[in-house]
Order: sequence, then C-alpha cells, then structure tokens
Amino acid sequence: MVVVGVLSLVIVVGALMGLSYWVSYKLAHPYHLPLSSNPSWWGMGYRNVPFTVPADGLRLKGWWIPASGSPLTVIMTHGYRNNRVGHSVPQLAVARALHQMGANVLMFDFRGSGDSDGHLTSVGVFEQQDIIAADQAVTTRWAPQSTIVLLGYSMGASTALMAAAEDPRVAGVIADSPFADLTQYLNTHLSVWTHLPHYPFTPLVLWMLPRITGVRLNGASPLNLAHKLGKRPILLIAGSRDTIIPAHNSVDLYRRLVASDRRVTLWMVPWTHHIQAYKVQPIAYVDHLYQFLVRWDPRLKKPGGAQIGFYP
Repeated sequence: MVVVGVLSLVIVVGALMGLSYWVSYKLAHPYHLPLSSNPSWWGMGYRNVPFTVPADGLRLKGWWIPASGSPLTVIMTHGYRNNRVGHSVPQLAVARALHQMGANVLMFDFRGSGDSDGHLTSVGVFEQQDIIAADQAVTTRWAPQSTIVLLGYSMGASTALMAAAEDPRVAGVIADSPFADLTQYLNTHLSVWTHLPHYPFTPLVLWMLPRITGVRLNGASPLNLAHKLGKRPILLIAGSRDTIIPAHNSVDLYRRLVASDRRVTLWMVPWTHHIQAYKVQPIAYVDHLYQFLVRWDPRLKKPGGAQIGFYP
C-alpha cells in the first residue's frame, strides 16, 4: 500500500509539473496572430517598414503612416497575444482618427507577434527595447525632427511607460489599461490566462517561467519606474469593469505619478471592460487623445463624429 501511495503521489506531482511546464511554455511562446487588415483599407497611405532592435538584432515589422508636414508622431503598441491591427480595440480605427488629426503614426508588431521575428514574448521585459528601437527608427529615418508620443494598450501600455522611463526622446505617453507591476499582477491574475485553478498552478507557473525563458518578471514594473518619467505628460485610461487588468492598476500608477507631476490624467470609463473604452465611447476617446496631443501641435484638427467609427 505504501508503494502504491508513493507511486500515486509521484504520478500526480509529475502530472502537475508537466502541465505547468507546458502552460508556461505556451504563455511565453504564443501563436503569431496573422494580420487581417492594413491602413489602405481604412483610406490611409502607408509604407511597410522593417527595423532592427540593436540590443539583440531582432527584425520587427511595421506600418509608417505619414502626415504631410507633421511635427508629431504617435507610436502605437499592442497587447499580449495580439498584433499591430489590435483586433480588440481596433487600433486601425484609432490610427485613422490620429491621422485625420494630422499626426504621423507608426504601428508595429512586438517581437514574437504578427510579422515580426522572434518566438518569445516577455510581457514587457524585452519589449521595452522594441519600443526604444521604434523611437530611434522614427527619429533617424522617417521623421527626424518629430516629437514622439506613445499610445499603448494593455501589455503595450505598460511597456510604453517603461520604455519612456528609459528613453528621453518620448515626450508623453497614453496608456490604455496597463498593469502596474507584472509580478504582483500575475500573482493574483495569472489564472485569467492559464484558465487553471490559482493553486497549485500559479505558484508553479511563476516558478517555471523564468527558468524556461530567462525572463526576470520583476523587470516589468511601471510602478517602480514612475519616478524616471519626470515631468512628461501621461494619460491613463481604464475601464471600471476591467477583469483582465483591473482598474486599480491605473489608479495605483496615477497616485504614484501625480505625486511628482500634476499633469498626469486618469480617465476612468464607466461600465467598460478591458481596452474597450474606444468601443464604448469612441467620440470621447478621440477627444481625450486630441486634447492630450494638441499641446505638441496646435495645428491638429479634431475629427468630427462622422469620421470616427469601427469600419473602413
């Protein structure tokens, strides 16, 4: 009986470890979601633009959507398991609104996503280098005198805040539904992504992830880098009913940031789920973007209601 009990325990532990390993690997190596649209479908001229991340040589793919004579460029950054099209937002609708205002727009796929190289997603740890490479490409190749503002969604929002903290070329950040600290977030919400019970799988997966990927999860904490953002304007957007990345993440960031700069703004959108603010209140969403961006380019034009929508 003792032997049977020990054998059963070994089998159970082995199964738990095996499942946790498989889940950990899949979380860090998500499927490259193919692109389903492009800016021309939305009436925008664009160029396919590859650029390289100097830190590790990965080649990323993007769309450069120029606006004639604009001194402002908005770089858009997508969420986890997504790509530059940003199906949940949708990002191309937002890009059209930005383009109609008169801003240049760069949309690109993070490493391990869309058409870009790589198979590993680090949920913001390495992706910070992708944004810094995009900043460099804009200022050296496509719009050398441009002011850069980052507009990020979910993982892309948190990564934008962290990249801005390290890159003085970034003038401001719009962060839609960011997490405040990756380790704290995953400790409480990893089951949202694994679809497994919190215990024992969350501790097991969090133990395995760094060992499988070499990624230090504590390397992704906008909260810890908030002091490095200085006096740059920040707009935080959160949905009051967000269960994926709860709104308290944006509230925590706001409280930390506003202590040093009163220009930080938090727009809490009622009855709204994760990165759904544009879908729920598209006109108000575009108005918030316009009011934020016009400080850098007074010539921006506010799009009319008829120009704002979800379809080309």
